[in-house]
Amino acid sequence: LARKAPEQRQELIAISGQLTATQGQLTGLVDMTGVVGAFRADQKPGDINLRAACERAVGCFRLVIENYSISVDMEGVKRSLLVGPLIEGEVYSVLINVLSNAVKSLIASARPDKEIRLSASTRGGKVLLIVEDNGLGLDPEFFSEVFSPFISDPGGELYDRLQAHANPEDAPLFGTGSGLGLAIARDILRSRKGDMRFVEPSDDWSACLEIELP
Repeated sequence: LARKAPEQRQELIAISGQLTATQGQLTGLVDMTGVVGAFRADQKPGDINLRAACERAVGCFRLVIENYSISVDMEGVKRSLLVGPLIEGEVYSVLINVLSNAVKSLIASARPDKEIRLSASTRGGKVLLIVEDNGLGLDPEFFSEVFSPFISDPGGELYDRLQAHANPEDAPLFGTGSGLGLAIARDILRSRKGDMRFVEPSDDWSACLEIELP
């Protein structure tokens, strides 16, 4: 490489960077196959290990989490905790939607310390999974509206800020939001006698989502 002309060196460096990026994208697709397999049509409801499901769902966002230096803490979810009866694909539909929203909120906030925390406990015969992040946050007046179909950004600033702070190559990944993700996730939970709701976060966090699981 040192013997090449300057313009050739730059071209080779650019090509090397593109190959590295492509390899990373392929690795991400391989990571996702473990979750995609959970969406089989022949599945029946059963018991799901919640910590393992959280780890696999977070793994789908591995590249984004690394690229934007997002910290994800799952230590509050015990490895022995089971939820169900649920179809595995239902659990991942909920988790991926919720994590996607948290990741977008963090990137849009442009905070140097981007954090997500997952914790779980049992309450009244249900498992309560708490998902917190320190991103843009959600005004309490939108706690219910955000679950309405086709309402993707009730505050009207998420996607403008996301476009300003996200890497240009990630724009297709984030899109503009269909406004269906949270509505579908809550419908899934309610069909299994669970639920989902935003609540006031503690002082250290900007958003707090409670997910009730059987």
